[in-house]
Amino acid sequence: MKKYSAVFILIILVSVFLQDAFSQTTPELMEETSEKVEMIDIDATLKTVTLLNDEFMQEMTDGGGELKCYYRDNLIYHIHQTVGISYGIYLTEYYYSGNKLIFVNEKFNQYYYDTLTTSLDYSKTENAYNGSYFFNNGKLIHYTSTGHSRFEGDSIDVAKTLTTESDEAFDLILKKINSSR
Repeated sequence: MKKYSAVFILIILVSVFLQDAFSQTTPELMEETSEKVEMIDIDATLKTVTLLNDEFMQEMTDGGGELKCYYRDNLIYHIHQTVGISYGIYLTEYYYSGNKLIFVNEKFNQYYYDTLTTSLDYSKTENAYNGSYFFNNGKLIHYTSTGHSRFEGDSIDVAKTLTTESDEAFDLILKKINSSR
């Protein structure tokens, strides 16, 4: 019996050691993800498909919107979403590896308020928010943000919200790609 116990303990210790030896740290995963994002951004061989306004938006906004996808074969690599509202522009970028979400970059650029004319200057924007969200195996592993975002407070689950929005955009794009074949 002691022999089997010793073997069992040895197996557990070896498996824990191997898991630690082969698992990546969050900074390593973030670096790997950043490299993938950079490679996607410079890949000139990706095809594009675009959805406009009501093709992807449930409610039309003042400035309209665009959902643009970069893909090859059956793999989606990047979805870029732009939505214009009366006081600014939301920009959201979803990045994928093997059709799995790996990174989200969110920005809100608000229109410049001209104090002399007491109105918005639609020719100028200033960044009001920027958020970077890193995912690994479907889980949010790290994020940074500056400015005021829709995720302030604890009432909104950031990972769930971004994953749901990504899935919705992904499905709409996939339907468009499949219908154009």
